[in-house]
Amino acid sequence: WSTSFGRPALTVLMPSASANDNARTVTTSNPALGPQYSKNVDATLEYYFRPAGFLKLGFFRKNIKDYILTTMVGTVASGADNGFGGDYAGYDLLSQTNAGRADVEGWELDYRQQLLFLPGQLKGFEFGGNFTSIKTHGNFGGTTNLTGSEVPGFVPRTANVSLGYTYRRVGTRINYSYMSAYLRSFNAQPGLRVFWDKLNVVTASVFYTLKPNMTLSVDMANVLAERRAAYQYVPSRTSQIFMPSQTISIGVRGRF
Repeated sequence: WSTSFGRPALTVLMPSASANDNARTVTTSNPALGPQYSKNVDATLEYYFRPAGFLKLGFFRKNIKDYILTTMVGTVASGADNGFGGDYAGYDLLSQTNAGRADVEGWELDYRQQLLFLPGQLKGFEFGGNFTSIKTHGNFGGTTNLTGSEVPGFVPRTANVSLGYTYRRVGTRINYSYMSAYLRSFNAQPGLRVFWDKLNVVTASVFYTLKPNMTLSVDMANVLAERRAAYQYVPSRTSQIFMPSQTISIGVRGRF
C-alpha cells in the first residue's frame, strides 16, 4: 500500500494559448493547476524458472483525487476585451483542471524466459511478453459516474511481445507493442470527446559485441511506419493523424 502524487507539466503551468480553427477550439494553460493525489494497492505473485526466467501476475488499484484532465471550461466571448483581442468568438475554450476523482484497477501478466532447454544453437533464443488490462471509473463534478472509455488518459489494454536471439557475439531482437484506443480529451458532451485510435508498433535491433565490455548496436523504430489517428466520438470522424518517427539509430555502449 502506498500514496503518491503527480505534478502537472511545466508547459501546462506557463501562460500560453493555442487555437485550432478547424475544430473551433482554443486551448489555454492553467497556472493554478494543482497536483493529483493517489492511494495505491499493489499485489504480485511471481514464479521463477530454472535456469533463467519468470512468470508474474499482478493486481493493482489506484484511487486518485484532484484528477487532472483536459476539458471544456467555457466559450470565448465576443468583443475586443474577450482576452484574445476580439478573435476566436464562439470557439470552445479548453484547459486542464483538477476535476473530481478517478478509480483504476487492473491486472498485469508478465513472462520472460531464456529458452536454454532447446537443442543446439536454438538455446540462444529468448522470449518475453506482457499484458495489462484495466478498468476505470470516475466523477468529474457531475451527478453521473463515468466508466471505461469515458475516463481520459487511461489505456484499457496494452501488450508487448519480444523475441531475441544471441549467437556468440551477434544478437538480434524484435519487439511488438499494442495499445488499444482510449479517451484523450474529455468533454461533458459525448460528441465532442476526442480519442486516440489503437496503435501497433514494431521495433527491431541488431547488436555486435566488440569486447566483453563494449557493444555496437543498430536499432530501427516503427519498422512498419504505423500511423495513429485521433478521432472525435466515433472512429470515422478523424481529427488528426500522427505518425511516430521511423528512425535508425547507431550507437556504442560500454561498461568501464
